[in-house]
Amino acid sequence: MAEFEIVQYGEEAIEYIRSQLELGREYDRTLPQLVLQRVPLDKGQVTAYLPRGTTLKDRLDFEGGILFEPMDYGYIADFVANHLANGPEQHGIFQDNFASDSSPVFEDEHLKLFFYQSEVYYFLANDDMDKDRIIETLKTYGDYPSIAVLTSLPKNERRILHRDQIEQGLLEKLVDRVEHLLVGAYDEEVKLVWSRNTP
Repeated sequence: MAEFEIVQYGEEAIEYIRSQLELGREYDRTLPQLVLQRVPLDKGQVTAYLPRGTTLKDRLDFEGGILFEPMDYGYIADFVANHLANGPEQHGIFQDNFASDSSPVFEDEHLKLFFYQSEVYYFLANDDMDKDRIIETLKTYGDYPSIAVLTSLPKNERRILHRDQIEQGLLEKLVDRVEHLLVGAYDEEVKLVWSRNTP
């Protein structure tokens, strides 16, 4: 089993994230459009959990594969769980690039999801800290380009329920409160984590 380490990036990773959000926008999904409009990407730091000793050349090849064994979701699942543990308003929102609200797959779907117009988003809330559930969500939403946000609801905002149809105003509030972005890289083998700088 390879050893891993947390690697920090510079502007090149922010540009890659911006390019993936632009690509996500081409799938006619609202979340990446709102992130590009409302989240100050230049005021954040990007990290990833990579095999120890990964060369600089490989680190900067965001499109190429980097793992020689199946992806270990443990680190990123723990990262999501730590975010959710910060309070009852905490949420993770995971974009599905291809499904719509009429997709038959959702008849038996046991992961929590909501709809914005016809778009489908899986979500995790503060009561979804079971690691197996988080890993299943990470595996389910991960179509290229995989885009997720870790955010929170404003206090006194009503809870999002499974199969809710939400309004754009609520989606905008969730984007305005983004603390972290998870964006697939290295042939979707790794998540780049963008984190908002704290004042």
